[in-house]
Amino acid sequence: MNPATPKTEPSLMKTNCSLRGNMAIVKKRPASRNTRPLWSGLAWLAAVAGLLLLLPLAVQAQYDYTNINGSITITGYSGVGGVVVIPSTITGLPVTSIGDFAFRYNTNLTSVTIPNSVTYMGQFAFGECSMLTTAIIGNGVTSIGYAVFENCDSLTSVTIPASVTSIGDGAFLDSISLTSVTIPSSVTNIGNFAFENSALTSITIPDGVISIGDVAFYNTRLIGSVTIPDSVTSIGEAPFESGAQLTAITVDSGNLFYSNVSGVLFNKNQTTLIEFPGGMVEWGGSYTIPSGVTSIGDDAFGFCNLTNITIPDSVTSIGTAGFLACEILPSVMIPNSVTNIGAGAFAGCDTLTAITVDTGNPAYISVAGVLFNQSQTTLIAYPPSKVGNTYEIPSTVTSIAQQAFSGCESLTSILIPNGVTNIGFEAFAGCTSLTGADFQGNAPSIDTTAYDRDSFESGDPFSGDTNATAYYLPGATGFGTTFGGLPTALWTGQSIVIVNLTADPSQGGTVIGGGTFAVGSSQPISASANSGWMFTDWSDGGAQTHDITVPAGGATYTATFTQQQPQTAVIAVQANPGNGGTVSGGGTYAVGSSQQISAYANSGWTFTGWSDGG
Repeated sequence: MNPATPKTEPSLMKTNCSLRGNMAIVKKRPASRNTRPLWSGLAWLAAVAGLLLLLPLAVQAQYDYTNINGSITITGYSGVGGVVVIPSTITGLPVTSIGDFAFRYNTNLTSVTIPNSVTYMGQFAFGECSMLTTAIIGNGVTSIGYAVFENCDSLTSVTIPASVTSIGDGAFLDSISLTSVTIPSSVTNIGNFAFENSALTSITIPDGVISIGDVAFYNTRLIGSVTIPDSVTSIGEAPFESGAQLTAITVDSGNLFYSNVSGVLFNKNQTTLIEFPGGMVEWGGSYTIPSGVTSIGDDAFGFCNLTNITIPDSVTSIGTAGFLACEILPSVMIPNSVTNIGAGAFAGCDTLTAITVDTGNPAYISVAGVLFNQSQTTLIAYPPSKVGNTYEIPSTVTSIAQQAFSGCESLTSILIPNGVTNIGFEAFAGCTSLTGADFQGNAPSIDTTAYDRDSFESGDPFSGDTNATAYYLPGATGFGTTFGGLPTALWTGQSIVIVNLTADPSQGGTVIGGGTFAVGSSQPISASANSGWMFTDWSDGGAQTHDITVPAGGATYTATFTQQQPQTAVIAVQANPGNGGTVSGGGTYAVGSSQQISAYANSGWTFTGWSDGG
């Protein structure tokens, strides 16, 4: 055979076989007419093998990685996204770690499978992958670290394997579509804010969990009740603070550290109230703290829907943010036993009009509904709905506490005396109507750090007060072009005083124009009557809207309102003739109101019609 002539493959007998009884029937099928050279088949096999070799290389090329002692840590990803299956080996070495920030901000990733070879996932590894819907975690992972799936907006499903013993701080923070998750019995620790702001509607905490961190399930959508097993020995601040649908927190009777009373979470001997479920009572309900309680925990009543809370005289301490954002609580009475009140205890209580303190309390005092320490050197809390839109801080005050005026949306001006040397974290944050903060002395020092929950975007004392200006006197030190988040301006040498406006009665209408102004300046004030009321007069005799000349020493102007009496008319109904039937519906009614009149014919008579044609 000529060696240059390709050798053909031998013909193959291709058969179809069937069995009939004990005989095999063989049907001959002709071999293919297209015979191929042997070298062509070998080349095809080589090409396929080459592609198979290249595929892992192509996959591997999508990853940035480091080799640490023969183990691969993935540090970045540059693939097209979609459904991603992370390889278990790269360059023949095992992939054991997903590094910090490795996939963060990848908006094309929709699904990820993490191989069993991976034992560690770094912080923010998949953080802010906004299109990620599914995550399958391999059974080599023992810990879901800090903020691994933070802010994964589309994440609805995650498989946590039985190998995981710890769910780290912020692991699923702000994953707002995550509606359910199964925590395996292997887990012993649930970290701080692990599921905060997720969409969980229920959660089962397995027996074996030892620790539940601060606000672990804060602002989820938990419905009904949640049960704490007997294995839990540590519970952080308000772990289940989830709004008005959580009705009870129950504790296994065998737990040695915690208990519950009627769905409220306490320590075992019930001296510390840890958390009051937001939906335990109906909207606008009441609650009396048991008499043996000595401490109200941090954020214990956060976002509750109570209108009345009774604090017994056994309580000595109210924790940080103890009544945070109790939005419909109108007042609170602090007994003489309380000697410690944490920062921001009443921040965000939008309808709070007064904080009252028992006159026998040795540590605190209330002045016109405002909470101070006993010596009145620290202003602790100003009720957001206190009557009046201006306030002059007493001259005894040297310190304004953290979030003392936070959320006082009706406050338009504040006068800060020259004795104030310190302003706390976000002391005036969210005072959205504030136009002027008037400083009579040098710039106080500012605290910009504090507990980091439920605060505004920064720690500036005037954070969010976009309409306000900080005014300071000539010669004052410490003021730049801005102070505490506000632009600054120099007083012009004129005396600055407060003009207060009030409505009498308060429900009669609203008044506009109060604030801090220069003596002798002209300022407009106006009054607007509420429905059913009418404006009567101003205390200075001015028109409903008029200008005032600001007097030395300031002044209070009161708008008087009178309730309108509705105009009435008598409706008389009669039958004609009188023995023909009976009529009803007559009486005295408000003009313009709709009323019904009726006629009923007596036996032998027929109703003909009303005189108005009705």
